Amino acid sequence: MGRPATSVSSDWLFEFVWAYRVRGHRPKLGEDDAWIFAQRTGDWSGLIHKKQKHFNFAGIMLDSQGGGQLIWPELNKSIQQIDGVRTAVTPIATLDDSSVANAHFILCLFMRQYVEVLWPALNPGVDSVYTAAHNQMRDLVQHAELLFPQPFNERPAAETAQWPIEKKWALKMLDEVRRQLTSIQVATTAAGEWDLTRNGAFKFSAVGKKDLAYAALYAVVRALIWLKTSELEFQTGSTGYTGIYVM
Repeated sequence: MGRPATSVSSDWLFEFVWAYRVRGHRPKLGEDDAWIFAQRTGDWSGLIHKKQKHFNFAGIMLDSQGGGQLIWPELNKSIQQIDGVRTAVTPIATLDDSSVANAHFILCLFMRQYVEVLWPALNPGVDSVYTAAHNQMRDLVQHAELLFPQPFNERPAAETAQWPIEKKWALKMLDEVRRQLTSIQVATTAAGEWDLTRNGAFKFSAVGKKDLAYAALYAVVRALIWLKTSELEFQTGSTGYTGIYVM
């Protein structure tokens, strides 16, 4: 709107634009291309670097309890296997990674040490981090700060017919993100009270999968970290930012 950028989340709109599942086997003949193939950590790393070339991310967040701990060391290598070709890239690393000098220092793991810039006074345990992230996501939804594109099935066939396969499935996956988010519930006891962990955090469950929903959750948290850590730049008016991509 022509105003200077600020680090206040309500001054921004968060919009999901791309999603995909990654699996460890190739689609069989006749199956749709609903996912991307990545069998080894190097494949995952190559895929992330490929998307870094597409989007020029301002931030990336990996799940520390999923495969993130295994993929993380692969990302800071300067040679990546991208689409079957060994490719020279700029490494992707965490800000505290001293093993590389020239890199995109944009990587975070979903761990307290990386998110405490947002929530410095959390109770112990990663469960408290998840509670804070869920609460933040809920607030963004309730205040209409989080946007999804128009669903695939609500678009005219003439519009989507000529889309590349990846674009079609990216939108379908975003539709699945929305569905999964609505299925996440906070656990309660038989007495109807919150069923809290020993750290006083909520317990979350979902009807079916929540992999894409949590990928969206991590992306939102990473965007908020970027806003918070860019505070000084915003105050000096030296950014010129109108939007960024995070993963």
